Amino acid sequence: MSKTRSGRYASALRVSFRGLVWIGLLGLALLLVTCTRSTPERTPELPTATTGPAVTSTEQAPPATLVPATPTTGAPTVEPSTTPAPTATFAQPEPSGTPELYEDRADPVNALASYFNAVNRKEYPRAYGYWDLPPNTSYEDFAAGYADTASVLLVVSPPTRIGAAAGSMYAAIPTLLLATHNDGSQHNLAGCYVMRSPNPAMTGAAGPAWSLYNAAVNAAPGNSTEATLLVDACAALVPPQDEMPYENRTTAVELLASLFNAVNLKDYARAYAHWETPPDPSLEQFAQGYADTAKVLLAVSPPTFIEGAAGSMYTSIPTLLLATHVDGSQHVFLGCYVARRLNPDLVTPPDKGWSLYSASVNPVAGEQADASLLANACVQP
Repeated sequence: MSKTRSGRYASALRVSFRGLVWIGLLGLALLLVTCTRSTPERTPELPTATTGPAVTSTEQAPPATLVPATPTTGAPTVEPSTTPAPTATFAQPEPSGTPELYEDRADPVNALASYFNAVNRKEYPRAYGYWDLPPNTSYEDFAAGYADTASVLLVVSPPTRIGAAAGSMYAAIPTLLLATHNDGSQHNLAGCYVMRSPNPAMTGAAGPAWSLYNAAVNAAPGNSTEATLLVDACAALVPPQDEMPYENRTTAVELLASLFNAVNLKDYARAYAHWETPPDPSLEQFAQGYADTAKVLLAVSPPTFIEGAAGSMYTSIPTLLLATHVDGSQHVFLGCYVARRLNPDLVTPPDKGWSLYSASVNPVAGEQADASLLANACVQP
């Protein structure tokens, strides 16, 4: 990195905003404090102007006991499934081409993926509309912040537990952003996005409609692409807490988060049940595969595009796993999980949601959990 460019990052633009700090005394005390967001001059995630307005909110944040904490992840011995691949295809757009349109605000991770899909497609009015209160004085300033951004690879670490306060729902998402600029240079950022949706139970809406409420994102130390940066990415906004049982099959990403939540909690029967055809013939053999696994860090790269075939929906999930074993050693796995769900229009309720259909996951040499590998994790030869 040149001295000039590093200087730009060292003197990053700053915008004051109303931060989120949760104090969990019996999970009821709510406190809103002011903190500072530091945004680099050339960043993809929070383009901002020196004269931009403060990003503020008068709503109270969710209590600590309800809001997502960065998952204390755990890890598997990953075995590729022998289940036949679905007839649907999952080839992702070429990196040099325009990504396929993706728009989904029903889930916080999907909404964040939709935001960066708009950025990557140069659809800045759509991206601007995702903010509750945009971080710029004008749309023109917002769009100018992305003028030299060629693409952004979004990497997140689910699960995203949802908390509620003041008629709204909130979710905090540990995030890495790998931004490639028009000159070919890459600048990586790490931090936390807080998403908000009006509570459908109080508004009468058909479902959630997530938007960007707040963010704390900064240049990654040493321009690192390490997925381990996700572990404490939300610590400034959400106090850490012990990992609790998590079960959510409404999206493929949350399904995978539920699987590794079960693995980390040693609840192997629950983990086994996430598979349509488990990779081991018995629960005992499945559990034995995780006998020396202490924890797994899950990193995925949304969006996950859905294809249809024979009354089912399929989606592929680019996945990076950092497995820490009981002896302290670490092993990295990279690959693609395929999830399946019966088409809700063709099934009688209740719909159990997504299940794991197959996987192709292999070890990566060394202990470096390089999140940039996710860009091609599900691209078929």
